[in-house]
Amino acid sequence: MMEGQLWDASLEVTLPGGARRDLLLALATLQEPTPSETFFEKEASRDDVAELFSPPRLVPVARARGLKASISIDIQTGCDLRKTQERRENRALFRRRRPRYLTASPPCDQYSSLQNLNAGQIPIAVRARRRQIADVLYGHAIDCLEDQLARDDHGVLEHPIGAQSWSTARGRQFVQRNGIKCTRSHMCRFNYRARRKKLPAKKVTRWATSSHGIYSALD
Repeated sequence: MMEGQLWDASLEVTLPGGARRDLLLALATLQEPTPSETFFEKEASRDDVAELFSPPRLVPVARARGLKASISIDIQTGCDLRKTQERRENRALFRRRRPRYLTASPPCDQYSSLQNLNAGQIPIAVRARRRQIADVLYGHAIDCLEDQLARDDHGVLEHPIGAQSWSTARGRQFVQRNGIKCTRSHMCRFNYRARRKKLPAKKVTRWATSSHGIYSALD
């Protein structure tokens, strides 16, 4: 789970009274139309943080630190993104709510060399179907992140450092986008533990983000 150090001032775009007054005066000086109260109300109502392919992990931490956060999209929260309609509704939700920062952690098991060591014991048709689903979910994560970037908001894509997903066409295109920076870190920094023995696990992870603050905190 990400620590409080990840949340720097660059992530917040709140408009307190003084800042609102200064902005209005500056716009008046430029003789540009003054934003309506509706504009400020919409900006104030936006979530600072949302998470995709994750049960509520980052959202409660963000809220505990005074940020606005309410959206956690995951199979555990009742969202089955394997379904086309669910993906459409999810993408529409993010476009409507416009979170300032989106973290996306799509399933990585089908891209893992370690977890695919026993692939020979699984029927080819089953493996192909599982990989097809993984590609759809991974693509959906990138679609939502690209929507973020298109409106000048931020996001981060997270997958294990050795995952084959980074070498797919979608993965390469995303990390090569202007403004995207990649770094790596060990998930034990965030109290990641092995499922069975519950011991701290290193799990080297790669992060691709548009936020300099996030990049600096993880690097």
